[in-house]
Amino acid sequence: MRFFSGRSGRKEYWMFTLINCIISVILSACIPLLSFGYSLVALLPSLSVGVRRFHDIGRSGKSFACYIVPIYVCLVLWVTKPKVGLISHDNVIVPVVILFLPLILSVMLICVLARRGQPEANQYGEPPVA
Repeated sequence: MRFFSGRSGRKEYWMFTLINCIISVILSACIPLLSFGYSLVALLPSLSVGVRRFHDIGRSGKSFACYIVPIYVCLVLWVTKPKVGLISHDNVIVPVVILFLPLILSVMLICVLARRGQPEANQYGEPPVA
């Protein structure tokens, strides 16, 4: 896909993330339903810039998915609170894992995204122009 090809520098990624967070906070404070709609609309561009940021440091988009998918799965399980089998919130260990795994993975993801990109061309293209 065209949206997921190429590379994004740190500045592009963090500016996109900052503006996205500001818009989300403002919409959440004013019109919560519109905030949810905005989150759905911004999902594809957010994933795209994340994958391209991973390309800049020489990693594939699949590496990005290895961080993002468990975070979203745990958060969905935490919010929906299913009462089936091991995921039941009556079990003490599972809710702790569901709560702390996204936190740990998010910190690891921030560390990876903050790394300097490769200064030379790599398999994903030329370095982004700052």
